[in-house]
Amino acid sequence: MPSNAKIENKVTRGAYLYKQKTMSWRGNSIAYYDVGEGYPLLIIHGWGGNGYDYIKLIPGLEGSFRVLIPDMPGSGCSAKPRIHYTFDLFLDFLEEFLNEMGVRSFHLAGHSLGGHLSVHLIKRDPKRVNRLVLLAPTGLRGQEGFNGWISKLGPLVDLSARINNRWLVRFFARRNAFYDATQVTPDYLERIYSSFLTPEARYSIACTAQTVVGTNPIDDILPTLSHPTLIIWGTKDRLFPYRRWSTRYQELLVNSSLVLIENCGHTLTFERADDALKAMRPFLLGLDKSN
Repeated sequence: MPSNAKIENKVTRGAYLYKQKTMSWRGNSIAYYDVGEGYPLLIIHGWGGNGYDYIKLIPGLEGSFRVLIPDMPGSGCSAKPRIHYTFDLFLDFLEEFLNEMGVRSFHLAGHSLGGHLSVHLIKRDPKRVNRLVLLAPTGLRGQEGFNGWISKLGPLVDLSARINNRWLVRFFARRNAFYDATQVTPDYLERIYSSFLTPEARYSIACTAQTVVGTNPIDDILPTLSHPTLIIWGTKDRLFPYRRWSTRYQELLVNSSLVLIENCGHTLTFERADDALKAMRPFLLGLDKSN
């Protein structure tokens, strides 16, 4: 495993160390990271996000794990076809992606909506997943927050996406997704622009908001999971405040532990990747006290 000094040096050099690969899924191009060797770790991003949100985690994980991070259909650098985006479509994609990668069993990490999807993916085949990391997850009833408000706008969702511009996207990232606005780098913003500001992106983000966000709650599923689970939350998460939600997840998950990252917003894997890694790496390696 690389030393902490080497990891920090690689992180400061940014995403240029890692290039996305592409595959075809149902005739559409899917971009994804496939880095490292070892036991597979699948990371699922949230609504409006993409695989780049987790680029800073790779240096600390690639020495021990095969890290797989797809840009979900309709997001990031993946194709954004005019299809009906649904929960089942995303779950089908994830299963087909894993099969294409030759992965049977794996660790699973999900951020925000990705955490919501992760729980449903486990429900489909619980024995396939070893350990679970939930990064400021969503999915509980009433937890939709800003995303839920957007999803209930109906036809206005597409209009709101159409009037978005770079200033608005940049303002939202700095004000709501992050606590420390200096961590919103130009590279990060360019990825976000591609997820919100093209005609194709406007359609996919609006459709996902309307048909996926705030649906299929996981309140009744969480107590049935026995997987060792690590919950990580930023104490300055303005979208989903930890005081309201983090302990609720810990109460519902019978085999879980909670780690809080001080002075950190919702996009914790990019804003405070070093702290996220300090919690994730020993947990995934089984060096913690989980059974």
